[in-house]
Amino acid sequence: MTLFTTEGLIRAFHRARDRGICSTEVVLFNAYLRWRSTQTGAGAAQWRDPVERGWLLDAPELHSRRAPGNTCLGALEQAREGMLGTVDAPLNDSKGCGAVMRSAPIGLAAESAAEAFTLARNAGALTHGHPSGYLSAGYLAAVIHGVARYVPLVEAISQADVLLRQEREADEVASAVTA
Repeated sequence: MTLFTTEGLIRAFHRARDRGICSTEVVLFNAYLRWRSTQTGAGAAQWRDPVERGWLLDAPELHSRRAPGNTCLGALEQAREGMLGTVDAPLNDSKGCGAVMRSAPIGLAAESAAEAFTLARNAGALTHGHPSGYLSAGYLAAVIHGVARYVPLVEAISQADVLLRQEREADEVASAVTA
C-alpha cells in the first residue's frame, strides 16, 4: 500500500497542477482500490482506462497476495459501495496498523508538517475509523516530514506532538508516543 500511496500522491500533484483542482484523499482512495485489485483480483477489470489505471497495476510482482489487512480490504469494499471513510464519518472502529504503515510517503511529499499530518490523518481515516488508527498515521507523516528536511528528530517529534494535541481523542496516541 505504501507504493500505491506514493503513486496516488504523484497523480494528485499532477492533477492539481494540470487542472487546478484535486482532492488528494479521493486520488489516494482510488490508488488504494487499485492496490486492493492486486491483492484480491476483484475489480481489476474496472481499471482499463489508462488515465485511471496508474502504472503499478502493470507490475506483475505486485499481484502477489502479501497478507493484506482485513480492515483495509473491508473498508475499501464498503467504500466501493458508496461509503468513503472520513474522520467525521468512520466506516469502522479499527485502530490497526494499516493506516500508519502507508503514511511515510505523505510526510515526504507534503509542504509542511501540518499538511503532512492532516493529509495522512484523512488518508488513514479512509480505512481506519478509530482516532488511534488515523492519528498515528498523521503523527508519523509529520515526523517524517521534519526528519526528511533535516529537522532533528527530537524537534520533529515535538512539532508532531503539537499537531497531535490539537486533535480530538488523541490521548491514546499521545500516551503510546510518550511510552
